[in-house]
Amino acid sequence: MRLLFPLFLCLVGPMVQAAPLIGTPVSVASGRQFDEFTKSGRVIATNISGATCLQSGTCFAASDETRFIQQFTLVDGIMQIGGRLYLAKTKNKIKSERKDFDIEALASVDDTLIAVGSHSWARKKCKPRPHNWNVFVSEVVTENIDSGTPFDTAPVSLQPAFERFPILNHFADTPLQQNGLNIEAVAIFNSTVYFGFRAPFVTGTENQALVLAIELDALRQADFSDAKLHAITLNGPPGLGIRGMETIEGGIMLLTGNAGVGGRDGKGKCREDSPHTGNPFALHFWRPGRSSTDYLGELALPNPKWKAEGLILTPNAEQSPNSLSITVFFDGPANGGPHQYTVQMDE
Repeated sequence: MRLLFPLFLCLVGPMVQAAPLIGTPVSVASGRQFDEFTKSGRVIATNISGATCLQSGTCFAASDETRFIQQFTLVDGIMQIGGRLYLAKTKNKIKSERKDFDIEALASVDDTLIAVGSHSWARKKCKPRPHNWNVFVSEVVTENIDSGTPFDTAPVSLQPAFERFPILNHFADTPLQQNGLNIEAVAIFNSTVYFGFRAPFVTGTENQALVLAIELDALRQADFSDAKLHAITLNGPPGLGIRGMETIEGGIMLLTGNAGVGGRDGKGKCREDSPHTGNPFALHFWRPGRSSTDYLGELALPNPKWKAEGLILTPNAEQSPNSLSITVFFDGPANGGPHQYTVQMDE
């Protein structure tokens, strides 16, 4: 169950107090493993890209290298990893398992879960990947876990929504190395689904990141007529992108980091490094409807090579208006290397 608490309810203007302190990361032990598949078979996942917890208490994590999301629970600093919820029918063969959807983000409200493909170009092969143009939306049926039954048999694509906004439409046909479109975050707040973009980043004097807003019911029907695009100003260097989102009381917590990416392993125009690849990971608080965020602080990484990819409010942890616990997952370590952070908020 997503834990909600009265955060910043007394604030009606921009934050003026000193920046809160984000504590030292504390490792979370894991039982079993998140799965990925290579040519040789099943291995421990090292590309955890997003996580969410349902109202029922069941949590799920996604790896951008699989065709499924995987169940877990987190109690007293121990993460127990469970079964798989498949996104599509999959033959019981390694070749089938490796045809992934590049799922980059998860979000939920009540027991409805959303899994979002990046909608981006393949970074190495440097070409569009239509199979990652999917948003899966459905209620989670417990009996379908480990059954192989598809989670959502009729996913929708956000491509028609991109056509309504010139900047998204322009960069939807561009690799990330050249500021191409890439979705890496999603959150649900007040019945609206917010998609956070790693790129394109907005150039200019201010550092802005893009968020696409679509009502949940409209998303289910692939109706993008009332979709809105927000360009929100972030505290930090140019070229920050949104790498994760989590709903909290009063708004959305944003995890930001590099908008760019290295291109040395790519082909053609994907071989060049994009700018803005050295930015630190940080947390921000955003009230939907505002044009800027409150800066919460830089995130200390357990390992400088890890990339922060997803966050949840730590299940079963004590939360208060002035102190909250979050769990962050990373791209790089086994099982996403989950670590808990305590964020102290000034009164």
